[in-house]
Amino acid sequence: MVMAGHDNSGETLSSGGVNIKSLAVDSLTVADIPDERLDDMVLRILTVYYGFRQDSDFPDHTFNAWIDRPKNVYKYSYEFQESRKLTRDIGAASVILLKNDARLLPLDPKIKIGVVGEDARRPTILNDEGTWDGTLAQGLGSGSCEFPYIIAPIDGIRKRVEVSRGGFVLEYTKNNDLNSGKTVAEKVDVVIVFANAQSGEGWDRGDLKLNKGGNELVSFLAQFDILPFKKNPHLKFKIEAVASINKNTIVVIHTVGQIEMPWINHPNISAVLFPLMPGQETGNSLADVLFGDVNPSGRLPFTIYRNQQDYAAQVVTSSPDKIPQVNYNEGLYFDYRHVDKYNIKPLFPFGHGLSYTSFEYANLKITTELAGSVKVSVDIKNIGNYNGHEVVQLYVQFPETAEEPPKLLKGFDRVFIVKGSTVKVLLHVEKRDLRVWLHGGWKWVAGTYGFVVGASSKDLRLEESIVLF
Repeated sequence: MVMAGHDNSGETLSSGGVNIKSLAVDSLTVADIPDERLDDMVLRILTVYYGFRQDSDFPDHTFNAWIDRPKNVYKYSYEFQESRKLTRDIGAASVILLKNDARLLPLDPKIKIGVVGEDARRPTILNDEGTWDGTLAQGLGSGSCEFPYIIAPIDGIRKRVEVSRGGFVLEYTKNNDLNSGKTVAEKVDVVIVFANAQSGEGWDRGDLKLNKGGNELVSFLAQFDILPFKKNPHLKFKIEAVASINKNTIVVIHTVGQIEMPWINHPNISAVLFPLMPGQETGNSLADVLFGDVNPSGRLPFTIYRNQQDYAAQVVTSSPDKIPQVNYNEGLYFDYRHVDKYNIKPLFPFGHGLSYTSFEYANLKITTELAGSVKVSVDIKNIGNYNGHEVVQLYVQFPETAEEPPKLLKGFDRVFIVKGSTVKVLLHVEKRDLRVWLHGGWKWVAGTYGFVVGASSKDLRLEESIVLF
């Protein structure tokens, strides 16, 4: 519906606002747009309008990007109450569990929890992009909106612990006084460290570091052994598993994309959660995952590399105008395709995300259909102790003569599976999705195709090959 630029052949609506003069493209004017094209544009817009019944008893809204609003006004009783639960559910479903050594998570709420870091608290001023302080829940510029309220991580965690009536929470929600953070950490069973990396329209990142000393905060707190686990019976894993070091630090990162993780292999850091930017219910969504009310099922939409030099594109800071530049010369070989092409070992691969349970893949079958599409079926069994979602990913390996990357993601499905149960997952690859751009046109290349399913681009479980075209 909305496309960038002004294209007489494709654009229906200009989302950024437009005047008559800017509609001209290559000497065209508004009068040059055929009536049939205008009718098509109007039809597309009004289809959505009437489809959502906005013409009949639709509630008034307060969305207007062009008027100033009072800052720091929390409206918990705003008009779209139904979106509270939906936002919370989406936020929880989007949490990516990167690491969970010794199965530290999920936590029992009847423990002593330390929460450290500025990213855990509310912003000083709600909806003030200029401060960049407090928890990160959205991007900047056109990647932002005006929250009616925000449930910060510390609020969600404290509420969940208080409801359980047993544990307690200590907090130090600053980054600059490391020793005060240590004082909190020394009095608890588990410490949760929060950090972030912000960006958005007009505020590009100059590096992949965490903001405001986040890396230093995480590394500093990870040095210290906290109360021995044996003092709290609500921590489930065995003492033998942790040996002489208490693996009791959880790291939560809110970020717009990839970051450096120089602390990732520290033996005290047992769990890392990556919620990205969760929205206004961020604290409740995170608490749902931390305490096991929701089994995490988020998956990385990009690769996190071990070293910045491993990324396909690099920031060039020596340009004549002294503005950082990125030269995108990687062609088809970006992200997981770049990893496969150059045999790079990533820190966390594209599609990665852990669960509190385990899944077993079996009975992969590949069949062709009359229209030339391919049907893929696979049985997924939940062999762990928690109900949860699995995200089944399908990658296709093209014949060498197609001149494509080693494998391409061609489908995925997120399925809920009760523990002990098996679900048959069906994925379809349309014939048109097996075309390649070759020698100046779209073509189907005859040969052997590999169909691979797995839990990430590097956690591939089953593979079958067939000859096509």
